[in-house]
Amino acid sequence: MVREFPLEQSVGLYIHFHGGGWALGSIYEQDDLLNSLGKASGLRVVSVEYPLAPEHEMPELLTRAKVAARVVIESYGDAKVCLGGESAGAHIAVNVALDLIGEREHAAKIRGLNLCYGIYDLSMSPSQRRAGSAFIGLSKPYLEWFYSLALPGRSLEQRRDPAVSPLYRDLARMPACLFSVGELDPLLDDTLFMAARWRAAGNRAELQVYPEAHHGFNGLSTGMAKLANDNIHRFLVDCVQDHQ
Repeated sequence: MVREFPLEQSVGLYIHFHGGGWALGSIYEQDDLLNSLGKASGLRVVSVEYPLAPEHEMPELLTRAKVAARVVIESYGDAKVCLGGESAGAHIAVNVALDLIGEREHAAKIRGLNLCYGIYDLSMSPSQRRAGSAFIGLSKPYLEWFYSLALPGRSLEQRRDPAVSPLYRDLARMPACLFSVGELDPLLDDTLFMAARWRAAGNRAELQVYPEAHHGFNGLSTGMAKLANDNIHRFLVDCVQDHQ
């Protein structure tokens, strides 16, 4: 299932994956954020639903998300494509992009990634391990619960498998990416490490770390959220320009 936010005229396509630890959330939760993104960037937004844990484990979830994204891309012909999401949605978006960029018919279409406070090391990066139990957008107990639902029975070492932890994948030949995270987010290190590896692989990476911001901050009605979302809109516009 997909949810489309149409525009009378568009300059490309933005495929979005929602957050929720692979176990929560839906394509109906971020209408205001996605409507604003589409109007500001000129991209037609399509939010892609995917099966949730624990009924569906991560390998199936990622496969279904990739198939859905491929169908959406193919249905829009030669449209320039950006992908993105928040938290677990960013994890899905980057995994989908890594797979599709290896397919010749899709590689040239994918122009950029917008990854907000994503999960990239499922064996738990240092900031995840240091996070406390107080829930301010996210906490260590919630992260451990999400992992137990999406990857039941997997050890920390098994969760480092590149098939599920994109931090350990080959990142060569990837498009431009905007990494956004709050400095108080348990996933701060995931973003810092992934942005560094993105650049080391020879790709363009923009890194925005927002002071005193928690997980999910850009969904709030604050000045910091507006700044982050304005940066996202600017980046996406730039990605679909002809010089990309």
